[in-house]
Parts: sequence; C-alpha cells; structure tokens
Amino acid sequence: MHLLRTVLVSSLAGGAFACAAPLDDPARFLDGGTASQAYCEVDPEADILAVKCAGSVCHSASDQKAAGLDLVSPGVADRVRNIASASAECGGSMLVVPGDPTASLLFKKVSMDTPPCGSRMPLAQEPLSQDDTGCVASWIQEMSP
Repeated sequence: MHLLRTVLVSSLAGGAFACAAPLDDPARFLDGGTASQAYCEVDPEADILAVKCAGSVCHSASDQKAAGLDLVSPGVADRVRNIASASAECGGSMLVVPGDPTASLLFKKVSMDTPPCGSRMPLAQEPLSQDDTGCVASWIQEMSP
C-alpha cells in the first residue's frame, strides 16, 4: 500500500497527468467554449463563402445569381442576417438567424446531406469540409442580431 501511495504521489507531482501537448491558442478556451463551436483561422465570408459558393455564377455578384443571393461581394452578413430566402423551394426560411446556426438555412444547406429544401450546397461540387462548416457555424453564432 505504501509503495502504491508513493508511486501515485510521485506521478502527480511529476506531471504524469498533465496535458500531453501545449495549447496553441489558450484564449479560445477562456469562455468555457463548447465542442460544437469550431476554431476558425479563416474569414468565412472571403475564404469560404466567396470561394466555394460563387461557382460559375451561382451566388456571385452577377445579375444571374441563384436565388438572388450574392455570397461573394463584401458585406455578406448584411445580405443574409434576418433575411428570408427568395428561392421558390425555400421561400420564407431565414437565411441566417444570428446566434443560431441550426435555425439558419445557409448553414443547413452547407452542412446537411439532405437539407429541408433544395439541394446541399455547393451544388455539383465537393461538400464543405467539417472545418469549413464549423467556421460557418461560428460565424453565424457570433453574428450580431
């Protein structure tokens, strides 16, 4: 018993139960973050939406943008925040509900294999990576109303 106690105390004192590696960015854990929120190192508007959603003309700034939605030009948040979809299939669904990715059509369309209306986006391309969908979710979660 004495030997077990000595080994346990030595292990604790020696750091055997410490973190296996240093944290790259400890500040992101200070608010008690959740596992559902991704840490995003890119700008979701410029580096994900503008790149992945423009397609040939899909959601670009052109006159022929799908569902009338421009996800390329600067100011995407202002064009999607608390705005209902203009598409015939998804009309009435809120594109982005600030603070609630799961209630936001834009997030559903890029994260669900079978969204509630229309097709998964980006259309005819590889789905967004888990990191990219996490960034979009964080962007919506942090968006002001």
